[in-house]
Amino acid sequence: THQFGQVSCANYDSAGLGEEWKGNRCVMASGADTYSNFGCDSSDPMTKPFTANNAFYTPNAEWSVTCATDSKTYDLKGWQALGYDEGTTVSEAPDTGTIMQWARDLMGL
Repeated sequence: THQFGQVSCANYDSAGLGEEWKGNRCVMASGADTYSNFGCDSSDPMTKPFTANNAFYTPNAEWSVTCATDSKTYDLKGWQALGYDEGTTVSEAPDTGTIMQWARDLMGL
């Protein structure tokens, strides 16, 4: 999955369905709220979707998520300490040429 310039990379609005977000590349205009509506309730595993090995690209390599259940905000390191996004990285947003090359590679051009 590749999303370019979206407000968030994933919106977890269907809690309890066991969604997984892994191996994605997401280029964002901002590093705020990389995911939307994540519950983060450690007592209810169904509010914890599986996230791993994603690559985020944001201005200044900033990354954050705010939990819907308690309004706490985490950077990537803190989020990973909760058990999310093992192997996920955040880097500076690439230039347009790089994004276009990713698109060509995806389409096999």
